[in-house]
Amino acid sequence: MATPDAHLRRVNERRIARAIPDFATAAFLHAQARSELLRRLQPVQLKVQTILDLGGGPGLGARALVRQFPKAAVTLVDQSPEMLRAATRARGWWRKFECLEADATALPVADGSVDLVVASMLLPGLPQPEALLGEVRRVLKPRGYFAFTTLGAPSLRELAAAFASADAEVLHLLELMDFHDLGDA
Repeated sequence: MATPDAHLRRVNERRIARAIPDFATAAFLHAQARSELLRRLQPVQLKVQTILDLGGGPGLGARALVRQFPKAAVTLVDQSPEMLRAATRARGWWRKFECLEADATALPVADGSVDLVVASMLLPGLPQPEALLGEVRRVLKPRGYFAFTTLGAPSLRELAAAFASADAEVLHLLELMDFHDLGDA
């Protein structure tokens, strides 16, 4: 029998595969979150050489990071081979980013080797967000910077209640971390 995490991963992979063709134009919330995250990075005056874009999907964020930090080496990390293929197609020939197929909670990246880690809307899709936070801490340089966007626990209450009343047997949504707990982590 498959574990709940394995089942959730398979469901998520099928969902991602279906979403890829329209993701760039249909993922309004992701686009808004990414835009706001990048806007907030502008005044920080970061001097970065290495950037990881975790859960970077079809490469829209990585392309923007390459524009915003033209001297940095940008690596998009995603565990979906389909998303990575879409990202590879989205790379510009003049300023490329690297693509790495990996789980964001188990990165094949050296300790203390990254200046900036970006994770836009990745946390809501993780069954154990604490694992991501620990991994980010491991790969960041001592003065490294982690920027992320997420949804809070109240964000999907109504949707979770609707799913629970219709089908309590199947987990349709992950429980989101409370912002206070996230800050503590």
